[in-house]
Amino acid sequence: MRPQGMDEPTTAGATAAATHFFDLYDYAFSTGDTGPLRALSAESCTYCNEVLQQVQQAVDDRLLTERDPSEITGVSAVEVRPGEWFTVELRRVQGEIRLRGDDGSVVATEPTGPPLDYGLALSWTDDRWTIDEVGLTAAPE
Repeated sequence: MRPQGMDEPTTAGATAAATHFFDLYDYAFSTGDTGPLRALSAESCTYCNEVLQQVQQAVDDRLLTERDPSEITGVSAVEVRPGEWFTVELRRVQGEIRLRGDDGSVVATEPTGPPLDYGLALSWTDDRWTIDEVGLTAAPE
């Protein structure tokens, strides 16, 4: 479900859009439905396109994932150009992932991962958010 905060070009709206991106990320891997994630992603977003390709490969291989919820902490947002461009930095810990075959059996498990720091560039155009790019690095220990 789309968060209410995504309806405005503010740092709170950018934060809502960035966290929603990761909800749609998990949804795409769990269902194979990339439509909502694609709709939020810029065509030029390298990270977004890589994720969409990974989801499509899993669908082609007849594999879907079951994911424990990820945890997002340490969120900060900056308005770069008022009402247009924003950056959001956040720390995310991916929950455990279970890869399931088409018969429902678990074929692989990936434990909860280490924290990763994400930097998202977002734009507000035509009354909607677009994720322009995503960068990630391992969080310092």
